[in-house]
Amino acid sequence: MTTNDIQTEGLRSLLTAGQCRLDHLGVMRATGVDAATFLNNMLTQDVLLLQPKHARLAAQCSVKGRMVATGWVIKLAPDDLLWVISADILEATLKRLKMFVMRSKLVLAAASTEFLICGELANNTPESPVVGTVEITDGHVSTSLPAVCGLSRMLHLIPVGAGSQNAQAQELGADSWLIAEVLAGVGRVTAKTVDAYVPQMLNYESTHGVNFKKGCYPGQEVVARSQFRGTLKRRAFVLNVAQPNRPVAAGDEVFLSSDLSTAIGTICNAAQCTDGNWVAIASMQIAAGLENIEINAGRAQALPLPYVLLDDI
Repeated sequence: MTTNDIQTEGLRSLLTAGQCRLDHLGVMRATGVDAATFLNNMLTQDVLLLQPKHARLAAQCSVKGRMVATGWVIKLAPDDLLWVISADILEATLKRLKMFVMRSKLVLAAASTEFLICGELANNTPESPVVGTVEITDGHVSTSLPAVCGLSRMLHLIPVGAGSQNAQAQELGADSWLIAEVLAGVGRVTAKTVDAYVPQMLNYESTHGVNFKKGCYPGQEVVARSQFRGTLKRRAFVLNVAQPNRPVAAGDEVFLSSDLSTAIGTICNAAQCTDGNWVAIASMQIAAGLENIEINAGRAQALPLPYVLLDDI
């Protein structure tokens, strides 16, 4: 058994199979003949290239190339798309996008009240898809997400009022899903981290959240320059934080033990484990290294990423 196998097995023990409600997520819906074109013009993902009944990671950036929203774009049909993002930024994101609709033929609206959003972890060893596959049954939308530690992950959008299916979503505490989300190494922008990172600072180029061959979108020039001019100075890392003196949360700073006066990074997402430790995604300076890191007076250790980091070009 390799070192990575041992680490993976240890991380697997943090997770429990089952379903849970995901109240920290919200849904936006775009419908109409221009829906896909509009989102393609606004997001880092090639939404036009995305086939119906598939899903991919995508971000919206400011003109400075900083991410203001991130999540999974789900293409139900050529003229019907969902975008699942953090609930605490949904209204602000929707308001910002509506400013650019103008004469485009689409309806852009919040759809969180239409669905019960649930997550499912299942005991198997699936492939980790670049493009999630989507199943639609009687309005119930199920999307596969990249697997974590041998557990498959499914995102379910269950129509409100679907009866018994709503009750089934209570089998699992949300903590296990949040831990899996962190271990997947894909940072999710929340209200505390809006406009904090260019996509590469959260490894979005390595998790297929950025398409460098598509047309223009806000901030594209900055994102492309970070990739092709070798100017990338920060990356996202998954950390285990041992017994911090207070909860670890988005926006918390990361330090080297040898210098607690200068932060080397910030926390994007975090989740507490049953042993009192925390796991977190931190965007940190590459040059600082991964030794002797502290977060809230807790020692942090780097955990393996479940994907390969792509070099900037």
